[in-house]
Order: sequence, then structure tokens, then C-alpha cells
Amino acid sequence: MDIPPGTTLTTEQSESLGKEILGALIAVRQRRGAVLAHSTIQGCIGSLFAAAGAAVHYEVPYSRGQWAPKRFVFDVVIEVSKQTLVVEVKDFITARDLGQVYGYCKALELEGDSAKVFLGTDVLHLELLTRERGVISHQVRDMMAALKLGLIFADTGFLIRCDNY
Repeated sequence: MDIPPGTTLTTEQSESLGKEILGALIAVRQRRGAVLAHSTIQGCIGSLFAAAGAAVHYEVPYSRGQWAPKRFVFDVVIEVSKQTLVVEVKDFITARDLGQVYGYCKALELEGDSAKVFLGTDVLHLELLTRERGVISHQVRDMMAALKLGLIFADTGFLIRCDNY
């Protein structure tokens, strides 16, 4: 369910949404730490955006708003509401992976490209990247602030999109 910021919900809608979110989170908890595979995360992100009406492309070269061979190959490229989202999917996240994503952000910025870069991962990494105090979470927060990196936490039935503009 895509709810734009500032949307007012009725009590019934809020209750229904709460039950839906709670059910999804319980399903995640039941996986007991089994992180989704790269291809599964990629498919979940793409299919949920496609279901919302976005044009979705997988494993495609992308550069300067054009499909250009061998420039950058992103796991998912999404075209939604006149905006391009490029997603690098990681099932496990290391400092090296963040260096790669940093390079993508800087390169697109230097090209003057308006595409928004996202790091897509399993929803089980939500706490690691947003609440824990460690090198990885600190790097992610710095990249979100300095480079406007976005995060997408995915599961088989829902995703959480964190934008930073």
C-alpha cells in the first residue's frame, strides 16, 4: 500500500493498515534471520513498483538518463512519475558494497544526472542500517545526508522506501 506523506486516514483505514503491517512484520520475524537472496530482493522491489504502475527494468546499463551500454549496470531501474530510481541490491552489506554505491552516487552526480540512487536490501537489515551504532550504519547515514542516497527495505509482500532529499 503506497500512502503519500500527509494522507489522512479514517479510523477503519488505520486499523486495517495496522493489521496489514503487523501481519507482514510477523511473517518477516518468522523467517528467523534467513536473509532473502539477491535475486529475490531484486524481484520483490521490481514487482512491487510495477504493481504500482512504474516501468521496471532489471540488470540494465544506465547513464545520463539514457540506456547506454557498459556505463553503469544497476540491478533495478524504475521509472515512476517522471523520476528515475536506480537501485543497487545487496543481500548482505559490507563497507566495500557501500563504497560501490558511493561511487555510483558520485558518478551520477558528476554527470549531472537526476536519477535517485537507492540501496535495496532485505527488511531484516532495517535495524542494522537505521538504528545500530556501527561503521556500516554510520556510513549509510552519511551517504543519505551528503549524497541523498535512498534505502529500500524489501520483503516478499511489502517494501519500505526511505527517501532523503
